[in-house]
Amino acid sequence: MNTEQKQSSENQQSAPLGIIVFIIALVILGGAYYMVFIDNPTSRPQPEIVDLKDEKLQIEPQISEPEDIDTAPETQPQAPEMVAEPEPAEPASEVILPELDNSDELTVSLIREATMAPELLDVLIPSDIIRRTVVFADNFARGDLTIREAPVYPPQGKFQASQINDQEFVISPENFSRYVDYLDLLASFEPAQLTAVYQQLSPLFEEAFQELGFPERTFNDVATDVIDRILAVEYPEVSPVLTQPDMVYKFQSEDLESLPDADKLLLRIGKENLLQLQSVAHQIQKQLD
Repeated sequence: MNTEQKQSSENQQSAPLGIIVFIIALVILGGAYYMVFIDNPTSRPQPEIVDLKDEKLQIEPQISEPEDIDTAPETQPQAPEMVAEPEPAEPASEVILPELDNSDELTVSLIREATMAPELLDVLIPSDIIRRTVVFADNFARGDLTIREAPVYPPQGKFQASQINDQEFVISPENFSRYVDYLDLLASFEPAQLTAVYQQLSPLFEEAFQELGFPERTFNDVATDVIDRILAVEYPEVSPVLTQPDMVYKFQSEDLESLPDADKLLLRIGKENLLQLQSVAHQIQKQLD
């Protein structure tokens, strides 16, 4: 598969869209497993992070033997011959993309190289990463959640709610700290490096999206919808009240409880985390204007 990137302005603008979907999916999916506010598992398996090092061809310098030189004196100095400079070699950093089914090692390796905190990548499920992210992004853009397709593990520990009376609760501030690793991961990426990562992997993201059967749309269309949804969510001025009619916490407000699952997930991560997420999405949107 040819991975040469086109340098058109359209592709330059589309890269940040896919980047924000990829990273936001990793961050907000931390709570998607248990959107209904039930207890989360206290432990998760530690994925093996595979480093895929590019083996670059080491070209040994060729040292030619000096030619025999006529030692006879010359009456006039001879002008040096013009030696044609060799053609520049193709960049050694070009990555040949694997098949989508075999893309996990390369994806993890590129993400690892782009982050300043690789130890935070233990939240990533290193299995079918691109497909998981694309499926989640497509559903999230429409307000839905796909629990089984999550590309990251859920946050550790239990959902924390503070009881304010016999029947009412609020989300405990301690619960928001469960998302710190995901937000720290979001902040650990160097934008320029992340852009390069997405540009290399974008054909695989598009291939995975086309498997869903929407030929009239592209993955970048989905990305735009994801950004719009994130920016449209408004956190209530007063902490939302929860009820627990059974084992599941629900928003007491019918307006909040009737929101799409994706919007309720954004409320669940807390006001400060939501604002941080929206700040990133807004910065990307400004770059595209």
